[in-house]
Amino acid sequence: MIRTSVSIGLLLGVLGCSGNLEGPPGSGTATGGAGANGKGGSSASSGRGGTSGGNGASGGASGASGNSGTGGTGAAMGCTDEPAETPLRRLSRLSYVNTLEALFGDAAIDGLSAELAQLFPDGENESVFTANDVRVTQRHVDAWYGITNALSRAVTSDADALEELAGACATESPLDQSCVEGFVTSFGERVFRRPLTSAESERTLELFDTAQPSAEVFRGIVFTLLLSPQFLYQFETEGTPAATAGRLRLSAHELAARLSYHFWQAPPDAALVRAAADGSLLTDDGYQSEVDRVFSDPRTHATVSRFFREWLGLEGFGGFVNTPAFTAFAEGTDADVALYDDMVGEIEDMVGHYVWDSDGSYAALLTSNLVFTQSSRVAELYGVSPWDGGADIPSFPAGQRSGLLTRAALLVEGNEVTNPIKRGAFVLRSVLCSDLEPPSDLPPDALTLPPFDPDMSTRQRFEAKTSPQECAGCHVMINPLGFTLESFDALGRYRTEERVFDDDGTLANTVPVDPVTTLELGSDTVVVNDAVEYGEALAARPEAADCLAKQYFRFTYRRHEAMGDACTIAAIRTRVEGAGSLREALRSVALEPWFREKVEGAQ
Repeated sequence: MIRTSVSIGLLLGVLGCSGNLEGPPGSGTATGGAGANGKGGSSASSGRGGTSGGNGASGGASGASGNSGTGGTGAAMGCTDEPAETPLRRLSRLSYVNTLEALFGDAAIDGLSAELAQLFPDGENESVFTANDVRVTQRHVDAWYGITNALSRAVTSDADALEELAGACATESPLDQSCVEGFVTSFGERVFRRPLTSAESERTLELFDTAQPSAEVFRGIVFTLLLSPQFLYQFETEGTPAATAGRLRLSAHELAARLSYHFWQAPPDAALVRAAADGSLLTDDGYQSEVDRVFSDPRTHATVSRFFREWLGLEGFGGFVNTPAFTAFAEGTDADVALYDDMVGEIEDMVGHYVWDSDGSYAALLTSNLVFTQSSRVAELYGVSPWDGGADIPSFPAGQRSGLLTRAALLVEGNEVTNPIKRGAFVLRSVLCSDLEPPSDLPPDALTLPPFDPDMSTRQRFEAKTSPQECAGCHVMINPLGFTLESFDALGRYRTEERVFDDDGTLANTVPVDPVTTLELGSDTVVVNDAVEYGEALAARPEAADCLAKQYFRFTYRRHEAMGDACTIAAIRTRVEGAGSLREALRSVALEPWFREKVEGAQ
């Protein structure tokens, strides 16, 4: 019989391991654990997301990262031949669900909506990238148990289900031992993403008696294997010595899993499994062929889209307020969740164009004046015609917009007032990778909005708010990055004048917008007059290319960079700089020598 509860002491002690396991699957002990990343800033201070109308004056600086990442370029970190160790990681929530779907099909997973709802989303530790949340808690264990219990029952619920799972022999009576052994071998290989060892097969078979009802036997095997750490974690414990001392080349099946979860966030498909089994994946030509095939798969497109959505904070928008002031400001625009989704859709189409359709550069992504929205509602905000999805892509009026940072999805607020500090902090932290530690002695009202004054622009009010000496040290870097974006209102509409509304929706005044500012970028001082010059200035900065390299590294390796990762980051940055292919930069990570290796003794 299968137990009806699992304690974190019994299961989590096994799952949070970083060494060799002892005992049968799901019942051993191990020492050490993979620690979660340190916390980043709160959603309100991250420059995106948070609740609607959350416009804290100094919020941008308050979210300084608490993780182990370091600033500076990869070269400054010191390029070595000893990449940092990647700790043992559980499957992310997305990868876990994708893996179950690969094992049992969409229909079986669709019947688990209630159980899957108990598996809370990754990212509750405020990681920028949700998969970097590698914590394991009792909530995870309870959810895994509930999902496994329901799923193992569903796939063995009747003769038809049992036959689909394990073959016709599974419904015969008496149950033949060879049928069970064959199922453990074939199903176990799919679950563990590698062939089971003879010891693992024997331990699994020892747990069940073929004299029991067939459904109970196969349900028990499914239950046991799905709660094993070899399923729930990405194990890399095998390998052969690499050319670099202290490193191992991954085994073929480990490499197949690393490649598929890297690009697909899903387990290896049949072709990858075959390449691992016949050894061709360990040859240079065979590996190159599989990288090309895997990267061109639509699942990689979805993963790249997820990278940009999470990096740009597009999944945390809290909605629009329903106030007289916002209604008057919106001027009849039906601001709702669907409008925001259309704004995000524009970013996805834009990224898709420069990564997949045109093999463009990161610099082009930061400076493009092409119209990618196919939404008439967003196009109306822009004052342009929407793109029809064809080869002829329209352009914005000259001098208005330049690249990602001037699109509505990255400008929109939940109310009628812009927040240049939040915008600037987002650019500083997410686009330039410059983290500021908040002062320990912030004034009591530091996070409140500047007082309303109908005779002052938003820029002027925030300048006055952040002018005291105790604020200026940080805000001299934050404010200018947001002030140029004051050319766009809280719905992302271009403007040269700002309309100031009273709380009751009365138009109190119209004041001029001043987008001219001086940016302190590295050791350089750059004067920008408008948003077009702003995008061009950022695109020309090595810090921007270096930051994209770091952000993609963090996303794909599910951790922050350490000193030993300088070579990997430098390789990405080199391909990103200038007119370098953005597509090739994302693809080439898997072609670096270190991607096929691990630190000897890790896990």
